[in-house]
Amino acid sequence: RVICRADSHEVESNMASFGTEHIIDPYDHFAKNLSLAISAPFQYLLADWFRSADGEPQSEIKEIPRGHWVICGFGRFGRAIHKELERLGLPSRVIEPKTAIEGLPLDAVVGLGTEADTLTAADVENAVGVIAGSDDDSNNLSIIVTALELNPNLFTIARQTSKSNTAIFRMSPADIVMAPGNVIAGKIRTLLTNPLIDDFLSLARTHDNNWATNLAGELRKLCPEGLPHTWSVTIDDDDAYAVCNTLRAGADVRIEHLLQNHTDRDRRRRAMVLLHANGSGTFSLPDESERLHEGDRLLFAGTTRAESQLKWNLANEVALHYVRTGETMPRSALFRWLAARGKKAELTPAEQSSSS
Repeated sequence: RVICRADSHEVESNMASFGTEHIIDPYDHFAKNLSLAISAPFQYLLADWFRSADGEPQSEIKEIPRGHWVICGFGRFGRAIHKELERLGLPSRVIEPKTAIEGLPLDAVVGLGTEADTLTAADVENAVGVIAGSDDDSNNLSIIVTALELNPNLFTIARQTSKSNTAIFRMSPADIVMAPGNVIAGKIRTLLTNPLIDDFLSLARTHDNNWATNLAGELRKLCPEGLPHTWSVTIDDDDAYAVCNTLRAGADVRIEHLLQNHTDRDRRRRAMVLLHANGSGTFSLPDESERLHEGDRLLFAGTTRAESQLKWNLANEVALHYVRTGETMPRSALFRWLAARGKKAELTPAEQSSSS
């Protein structure tokens, strides 16, 4: 697997020509997430949860306003933001010192944005937000402070270029700090540790914000104390030995069987299936009555304890038999033989002959 960072669309195209599996442009990635946070905040919340590390507290919805935005800096970052705001139909005004930049809007204000007069010329007093997106950290912090003096109600986003300035940005009044390294790290972590998360988030974006709102509510019920833990399972001999043996014997195993408690099948584990990938395709929030087949892949969300408990149903034939049938399978070979003999004794002579 090859994962690359691209700093321009030209480099991205060049990497793609070599068959690179994953190409990450941090500026495009952030801009698309900002667009998602504005248009479908619960969709963004899900993405934020699933890209964060286990054990972190649940983040809350960021109410990012719709309206006029001021973008300071029209480099790679500012251009990506401007494109997404245009796509959403939101007005914006660009402040940029270099007038020869390709694609610069005709109504752009010439300047850095650190000066009150350039911000005023961009109508910051009537704006809902300001984006400090230059390649200079000091200027970006100055833009945020000056803009808030002119309009204290602004939603503020600042670009951080140097990791050494993390503490300063953390103490700044910016509502969101965009550090390219952090954007890339979150994306790469999921690609390396659980690539099915990316597949799930892609499918999730085909649904509306109400769908995401309901899912976030279900996840909060499962894991009220923190972020949901996610893990994936492949139906093979390594991850699901008992399931594979049962399938090879010609019996059905359904998704719901994996979620039942192996000591009391009327109780459920604190987990849910987010994704089911099989020979027919990849499906988000599959019906729990779906049958499983060898080679299927599943993405779960829930507690870490649920993951540990769920392994019983995957790997232990006694546990799986119980959740499937409600019957307790004899554990030893002797008791299995006696149970089979007892069942045969209950049959009629004709049925015994048939079973033989």
